Amino acid sequence: MRAFARDIGITPQHLHYILKGQSGISYEKVLKIVGSFNLNKQAQKKFLLTVSGSHDRSAVTRQLATEKLKSLTSAEDEQLLAIEKLDLISEWYYLPIILALDVYESTDALSIAQKLGLSKTTIRMALNKLVNSGFIEKDGKFYKRSAKHQALHAENNSSLKKLYAEMMKQSLKTIELNEKLRSFSFILTTISENEMDFAVEQINLFRKKMGRQLAEQTINPDRIYALSIQFFPISKVSE
Repeated sequence: MRAFARDIGITPQHLHYILKGQSGISYEKVLKIVGSFNLNKQAQKKFLLTVSGSHDRSAVTRQLATEKLKSLTSAEDEQLLAIEKLDLISEWYYLPIILALDVYESTDALSIAQKLGLSKTTIRMALNKLVNSGFIEKDGKFYKRSAKHQALHAENNSSLKKLYAEMMKQSLKTIELNEKLRSFSFILTTISENEMDFAVEQINLFRKKMGRQLAEQTINPDRIYALSIQFFPISKVSE
C-alpha cells in the first residue's frame, strides 16, 4: 500500500482513508490510479464514474456520475444477455428443455435429463443459463416457464447454422426407430432460381400450419417431437 500511495503521490494514511470511504480524492489522482492499472477504455470509464459518484465535492457531479454509471452498467448487462441468448440458440437441447416444462409433470433436473437422454450435469448447466437469461424460473428443485414467456430465437447466422446441424444429428439418431414413432420422407423436384422465394414461403406456411393443428389436436402431450424440413440443392449451384 505504501508503494502504491507513493506512485500516485499521496500519503499511505490518505490512501487508507480513501479506501475506507472517509476521504475524497482529486480527479488528477484518479487519473494517476487509472494509469497505473492495465485497464481498457470501458473499464477506465467505469472506474472514473465510480470514483466521481462517490468522492466528488459537488453533489450534482456525484449524482450525474452515478446515473451515467447505472446507464453504462445496464447497457453492458443487456449486451452480455444478448450474447448469452445467441449461445442458447446454438445448442439443440435448450428449446426441448423449455418445452419439457410444459409436457412433463416432474420438471426437476434429473427428470428432464432422463427424458431427453442427457447427463444431469448438462441439464443443470442449461437450466441455469435459461434461468439467468429469463426464459424460465426456478421454484425449489423444480423449474417452470418464465411469466414473461420470452421467445428463444436468434438472428446470428452462425448460431442458426450450428443449431440446424445439431438437429440433423438428432434426427439421424432416430432413423432406426419403429416407423410408428417417427416419419422420414423426401421428394425430388426441379426448380428455377426465381422460384426459390416461393418455395421457402410455402414451406414456412406448412410448418406453421402443422404446428398450429398439432397444438389444437393434442389434449395431453406426453413427448417432444421435432419437425425438421430441409430444402437444398442436389445439383451443383454457384452462390
